[in-house]
Amino acid sequence: MALRELITSFFLIFMAEMGDKTQLMATVLSARYGLYSVFAGAIGAALLLQGITVIAGSGLSYFIPDRNMLFLISGTLFLLLGVYGLLNFKSKEGKYEPEPRGTGTITAFTYFLLAEMGDKTQIATLARASTSNFPLFTFAGAFFGLLLSNFLGMAAGAYLSSKLKTNIVKLLSALVFAGFGITHLILFIIRTRL
Repeated sequence: MALRELITSFFLIFMAEMGDKTQLMATVLSARYGLYSVFAGAIGAALLLQGITVIAGSGLSYFIPDRNMLFLISGTLFLLLGVYGLLNFKSKEGKYEPEPRGTGTITAFTYFLLAEMGDKTQIATLARASTSNFPLFTFAGAFFGLLLSNFLGMAAGAYLSSKLKTNIVKLLSALVFAGFGITHLILFIIRTRL
């Protein structure tokens, strides 16, 4: 039974995350900061988020805040990050060089937390954990499913960074985050009007 919970949680989260905004974000961050820095930040964020989610789903469901407010907060922060990136955009020629590792790790940790708060994978993990007799296996499956799906995006980003010029990587990064922000704010408006 415990192994089935692990496998079910893994595939549920892995499939839900494929093509998701977090996977796209992983691609962009990895292109900008390097694979290892982003992977380290993603591990920390996934451990924290999935841990909190499983605890919440196991009996503390009131611990998760109103999902509409998460869209408002994360949307505003993503939009600000995108605008900041566009305002600080400087065109440079040449191959892109990732920024120092500590910077990428902290940035990835923060962005992953923002992207996954209230996301469908967090809700799916919460739902699994609320009915599971094996919450540690739910956590392990959800954690590794989230990590593996986003690692695929990170690997793509690391590859793309070796092929793209610096100005293209920074511009794409800023546009992606601004797009996430606008999308989250639109979802907030739609959800609060219904």
